[in-house]
Amino acid sequence: MANKPIYVDVVEEPPYFDIFFRIKDYKGAPLAGAKCELYAGAAAPTVPMITAVITEEDGIAIIYDIPEGEYGWRGIFPSGKGKTEEVTAA
Repeated sequence: MANKPIYVDVVEEPPYFDIFFRIKDYKGAPLAGAKCELYAGAAAPTVPMITAVITEEDGIAIIYDIPEGEYGWRGIFPSGKGKTEEVTAA
């Protein structure tokens, strides 16, 4: 009697990253309630927004499980002012 082969398919998954936002006021103190937006390309906010999160009391917000790539982000302070830049997940 011959043994029957068993095949196991193993596929490498693409890497995923977590993006941490640390938002501070002009004095360097953590800023709660700031909105952090992540965009599907470096030209934020002219490309589609992927998701948005709000900072906690410690001024930190986290976006989990982002695939490798180039992204634009925008941080919007409770005052309405904001900052836009790029981030690379690699």
